[in-house]
Amino acid sequence: MGQPAVKSLPLWQRIASDLERLIDEGEFAARFPGELELADRYGVSRGTVRKALQPLRDRGVISSERGRAPRVIDTVGASSYGPIYSLHETVRGWGLRQTNVVLRQGTTRHERVAAKLRLPADTEFFHLARVRLADGTPFAADRLWIPLETARPMLNADFTDVAVYQQLRDKCGVTITGGYEELRPVIADSTLAQALECEQGTAVFKNERLSAGPVGAVEFRETYIVGERLSVVRSFGKGPPPERADGPVDDDEWWKTVE
Repeated sequence: MGQPAVKSLPLWQRIASDLERLIDEGEFAARFPGELELADRYGVSRGTVRKALQPLRDRGVISSERGRAPRVIDTVGASSYGPIYSLHETVRGWGLRQTNVVLRQGTTRHERVAAKLRLPADTEFFHLARVRLADGTPFAADRLWIPLETARPMLNADFTDVAVYQQLRDKCGVTITGGYEELRPVIADSTLAQALECEQGTAVFKNERLSAGPVGAVEFRETYIVGERLSVVRSFGKGPPPERADGPVDDDEWWKTVE
């Protein structure tokens, strides 16, 4: 399929994710293959292909006109990891090296994060907290949660200089297809100021993101960005965003490295 198979995911979902990747890379810009051609390509039944194509049609990624072959509708604004902007790619696009200092990487349960993603309260998550650097200068810090059922192959991944969405795509077979995010200014407390190497009380942007994949909500993320060090303007996603729950996640001093 052009990427590692992820046996924990249904076959149709793996095909849908692979098609998303190929669309984002521009392979089908001139012509999108028909169902029979895709069935032969992936060695599956036509019914499996139809099931894989349905979420792409539902989100408007490909057309669904009766009696006409499907076509790619729009891939403008897509990054290498799907139709979602990536800070990692943004920084690299400026000719800078984007690296990460990983503070936490492992598993956890978090009731409020589960509520954000409309999942059971006892859901186990893959959790990553990191400080992000551009040519060695901290410009952002974030923490994110992805259901462990999806992200288990990422537990031992090296995130020093690799994007999360790249690992999610390559190791887990999941491409982000859209989402919801909210950006608002906040004041850096002492722990966040230390992580970002700025003065306590500095105004930073807090970005909350809910990301979705082919079968629903995938990730909740909080990113803190030093406004004077980064500016990003991009379109984001396709189709309706996942539902969100009100209320912030608890603001503990999570930037400190856990022994």
